[in-house]
Amino acid sequence: MASTIKRTNPGDAANIFVRCMLSDLSDMLGGCSKEDIDKTIKYFDYKCPFTGDDIRELYYSDNWVLDHLIPHNRTDLGLNIYGNLIVTTKETNAKKSKKDFETFIMNDTDGTEEEKYLRIQKLKKFQHDSGYFEKVKNLDKIKDVFQQEYDAIQNRLVDLQKLYSQELHIPLTKINTIGSRRNQITSIKSDDKIQNEIQKVHSKIPRWFLNPKQINSRILLCFLFLQENDGEVTYTELARKAKTALKVKNFKNNFTQMANISPNNHAKVFEQKGDKIYLWAPVKEFILDYYTKIKQQIDTR
Repeated sequence: MASTIKRTNPGDAANIFVRCMLSDLSDMLGGCSKEDIDKTIKYFDYKCPFTGDDIRELYYSDNWVLDHLIPHNRTDLGLNIYGNLIVTTKETNAKKSKKDFETFIMNDTDGTEEEKYLRIQKLKKFQHDSGYFEKVKNLDKIKDVFQQEYDAIQNRLVDLQKLYSQELHIPLTKINTIGSRRNQITSIKSDDKIQNEIQKVHSKIPRWFLNPKQINSRILLCFLFLQENDGEVTYTELARKAKTALKVKNFKNNFTQMANISPNNHAKVFEQKGDKIYLWAPVKEFILDYYTKIKQQIDTR
């Protein structure tokens, strides 16, 4: 028997409300029908997109679950529509949990590096072919609304705590303790997100350095070369060098995907302070060590 009763936190209520908002948007954009799910499983040849295992029998016996490629939450705004939902097993879904699919495939599934890479590329191609990104391209315009509603519900519950204190003569210090526990939980979740991002960087850097023609690799190598020569790198100089010397198209978008944490970013390796660019502190030593080991093998022309 459990020694304590699990309480319902304000964040739980706020998250449910956000998911309702996302579900409304999903329905407005077409949702995900049974036909869409059939089309999805066929796209992946009746295999789990994460593990590559054949799940045809599980699919036809209704022993499967749907998983979001872009998480269904207030920060990532993943929707319940075709292109963001894939068919997998209950076991794989539980094992993946909140990890982004690239990190999960590279670190927690079986197969060679090439097999894992091909599974990741097929998932990305599925997202593109489905038209998902085209449908949600303007979603960031209302991203603040989700955070505002989330905060409003939590603030409303805090106001109610004050009312309970006044009307029922409950010491407010006890209520504040509940809020402190909530802040600790939020901090733990933030730490988990950072650890997952560090794992993503560790899985991607070797592949980037092995393929110096890839855009991510070219931008990172350009930064490292500039840092070696100049000691300090600015966004302006990195952008100019990448565009002119390395012919990197759409530098701004690619750099952003390497400087922020999100489920489908390229991997966070940079942090920016004003115009100055630095390697992200949690992965700086790893990147520099790896670069030192292989830089003699890289064509720097």
